[in-house]
Amino acid sequence: MERPSFVAELDRHVVICNCNEKVKRIVEELQGPTVVDPPDVVLVYNERSRLWQRNSHWHPAEDRPRGELKDGSGPPRFAAVAGQVTSAEDLKEVGIHRARAAVILADPTLGELADARSTLAAIAIERENPHVQTIMELIASVNRVHLEATEINEVICGGEVAEKLIAQSCITPGVKNIFSRLLATDLATEQIYLPALPTKVEGIAYGNLQLALIEAEAPFLLFGFVRKLTGDSERKKASNLYVLNPAKGRDPGARTHLQQTDRLVVIAKRRPEIEAFLPD
Repeated sequence: MERPSFVAELDRHVVICNCNEKVKRIVEELQGPTVVDPPDVVLVYNERSRLWQRNSHWHPAEDRPRGELKDGSGPPRFAAVAGQVTSAEDLKEVGIHRARAAVILADPTLGELADARSTLAAIAIERENPHVQTIMELIASVNRVHLEATEINEVICGGEVAEKLIAQSCITPGVKNIFSRLLATDLATEQIYLPALPTKVEGIAYGNLQLALIEAEAPFLLFGFVRKLTGDSERKKASNLYVLNPAKGRDPGARTHLQQTDRLVVIAKRRPEIEAFLPD
């Protein structure tokens, strides 16, 4: 499998398996100008299908604005490498054991069999790196049940998202535009962040933290938290409870005391520096 020389040196990068029309947008979002410490990205594509070669409009633009690495070493890189996404050898060649995340896209040449192939790729990836964050694109929502026994972290089914947005748009016209704005990474748009809980506020009630940030005129909005519920220490996955707009009199709610493992849910134009707005 041919590859650029720098691929062997990558660490904490993102590996994209399979190619379709989403590659360009995903890479541009991962490496956009608002992303702090944007990752290098390696795409593994099936050379026999000729999809990547025939669809140049799927390729990320080389002159796009990109975020800068924290250490000042330069903009993030992108490489497209021919290989088999279910091959342990090919996955090792793109450094899957050092990757921070793996994105498995549906192969458009496989039709209804795409989900099965993606599942095999996910199993191969998890075997090589049990700690990698795995995100899989699912074509048919009925196949979700078959993934429950796997270690895939996130399963994204476009059909399910579309159905919910259509229903919500009927109830609240214009809500689709709000979601589109929150999911963008443009410099002028707000985004959703899930920062870790600052150590100094561990044990504080959620409502008290929210009030403190409002009084400090923090340039971001705290509107919930994520709590890890259960999880076998031998397993990577654990179920999470998403508590949004916590209210008084509910459990969990505004009076719930935050734990060290909680993550906050924040809307901001850039990654929030929460500790800078906390009282001494």
